[in-house]
Amino acid sequence: QAPKLWHTIHTAEIPDTIRSNLQQILELWFFEKFKDKDEQEVLTMLQTLTPLEETLAYRNIFAKGEMRGKAEGAALMLKTLIIGKFKKLPQWAEQKIDKANSTQLENWAKNIFAAKTLKQMLSD
Repeated sequence: QAPKLWHTIHTAEIPDTIRSNLQQILELWFFEKFKDKDEQEVLTMLQTLTPLEETLAYRNIFAKGEMRGKAEGAALMLKTLIIGKFKKLPQWAEQKIDKANSTQLENWAKNIFAAKTLKQMLSD
């Protein structure tokens, strides 16, 4: 976000004295934060705008969302299979499925054809 802020400071319609003060504050903050970098490296960091999609934070958030979406899809599919086989989905079973992680959902799905009862299928 620093490059975006740097760009905003330089393009905002503000008096030059305020622009200069804001620029100095941001530079000083960066020099303090990145003590192991020289002046040129810090200025390069300020001027390099990294696309959001390339940041580690974005990739981590996206991966978590993707995993959550896959687990929700697996839970929905498992519920559908259970209703198809056992003709109903009791509330206790639905709650257990909703709390399960992806690995557990996968294990239960593998057991659906061998299980004689829903309790047997969802046993831990």
